[in-house]
Amino acid sequence: MRGVVVPSVRVWKLSKRRVRLDDLYAMIDAGKVRLDGSDGLIQQLIKAGLERGFQAELSEHLGYEKGDPEAGFYPNSRNGSSARTVATSVRDVDLAIPRDRQGSFTPALVPKGSRRVGGSGRHDRVAVCRRDDRA
Repeated sequence: MRGVVVPSVRVWKLSKRRVRLDDLYAMIDAGKVRLDGSDGLIQQLIKAGLERGFQAELSEHLGYEKGDPEAGFYPNSRNGSSARTVATSVRDVDLAIPRDRQGSFTPALVPKGSRRVGGSGRHDRVAVCRRDDRA
């Protein structure tokens, strides 16, 4: 059964409230949550998981967590994010990949030149495309 597309904000609220799986399945069955599609639950979970992983990698790289009051004492700092689209086994996902001021951060989750997330062979690489937002 195909339901209505769930806006990203609503899925984030669901995950923050830690909705039980049974409740989520009931919402899927009732058509309130769509599994596939550009704003489907599966794609949003992939996006949320990858972006959370990027933030964890950047925190490890910088040596401090986001929002740390002592961040100013570290030589490098966060500097926004870059918009990129990567191909996954489900479909293309738009991601916000964080940057650091020195430009020394390279995420391991999406290595340069890859086409597929989590792949190991030359056909399983992640295609990374920069979006040009200068319109």
